[in-house]
Amino acid sequence: MKRFHFKRRDDPSGAPGIYEFRFIDKYGNIRYCLNNVAVIPGTTRSVASVVDITGLKTAETELRQTLHQLTKNEQELRESEENYHTVFENTGTATVVLSEKGTIELANNGFELLSGFSKEEIEGKKNWTEFVVNDDLEWMRNQHQLRREDREKALTSYEFHFVSKKWDIRSVYLSVDVIPGTNKSIASLLDITDRKQAEELYRTVFENTGTAMIIVEENSIISHVNEEMEKIWGYSRKEIEGRVKWSALVAEEDIEKMQNYHNTRWKDPGTIPKDYEFRFIHKNGEVREATLSVAIIPGTKKSVVSLRDITELKKFDR
Repeated sequence: MKRFHFKRRDDPSGAPGIYEFRFIDKYGNIRYCLNNVAVIPGTTRSVASVVDITGLKTAETELRQTLHQLTKNEQELRESEENYHTVFENTGTATVVLSEKGTIELANNGFELLSGFSKEEIEGKKNWTEFVVNDDLEWMRNQHQLRREDREKALTSYEFHFVSKKWDIRSVYLSVDVIPGTNKSIASLLDITDRKQAEELYRTVFENTGTAMIIVEENSIISHVNEEMEKIWGYSRKEIEGRVKWSALVAEEDIEKMQNYHNTRWKDPGTIPKDYEFRFIHKNGEVREATLSVAIIPGTKKSVVSLRDITELKKFDR
């Protein structure tokens, strides 16, 4: 992960944007996580979203073990089939078993829901390629073949775009591997469309509210600046994001008051105003007046701040 961290800044295309890693929680338990990470444009900081896929990995392991057991004697086969069916249908994700040629031999209820097809329409009739958008198809075919020729070189997990019966395109995270002792593959598909859309919605709202906005980290560093804030401050994102604390842009007379508000916000947010006036320093050195609204982003130690320049309005009132 350190190599990816530094590579992402030197050559972003050379570092994966999505990968798995193991995480140790506060109780000492090892959890398997999916990390989706990218460098924030114009900074050296990264933004990452982490999904706990421990249950998925556990289910995949159990499923592989169950399928391997199916190759034993007839009595064991009958017992294993019962275990397999239970695990296969209850992985919590869409799961399929593929032949060497790519035919879907088995599909669980989760795959029925994801694809929109019934098992009768899928099993033994559909090829996995029918569920992949054209832009992803050639690359995935190469991975499918490589997995049988040189398993160590093939990826076991990656993201692609899935096409359903209704031609609905979904963002899917795929975990796939060859079943030991066979040329068949088992694949689990996790629909991450809602998360992707939420991330895109956040970026769209942040950039198009028509309001000057910033995001401030726990250490007071400004991590995100939208276009409207660039106009008000006179600074570009590259000059601010990941480099400047909010206090550096506040008039000296207001710093102590705002620092007290900032510190108290984490301890007792109900005792301080969410909206107030202050003076900020434009890039050209001019001291201007503004109203500010600030709130803590739920589940984080970040603050989102919106600002309105009222300098001209103040002059008119006077």
